[in-house]
Amino acid sequence: MSTAITSDTKYTPNPDIITGKNKQNTLLYDPKNGEIITLNDTSAVLWTLILKKYTVKKMIDYLYKHYETERVIIEKDIRVLLSGWLNKKRIIQIQ
Repeated sequence: MSTAITSDTKYTPNPDIITGKNKQNTLLYDPKNGEIITLNDTSAVLWTLILKKYTVKKMIDYLYKHYETERVIIEKDIRVLLSGWLNKKRIIQIQ
């Protein structure tokens, strides 16, 4: 499967990654290396959209609608974050 991040691409969390919450944050736990990742508010929203199987375009549309930021910046930030999560095997491309 291609690793290009296109508008129609969908992802799912790596099944090894455990998602949890404390009072304030969404947390990801990678049992393979013991790493705990604290997601900021925007990353937590993006993680939720991944769980809902949103395409990259729908993720961009959603964040653009809910955040006062230029669309081009949202698109760039999403692609950078997805790329990082892909490289660290936190998400898997499914389409």
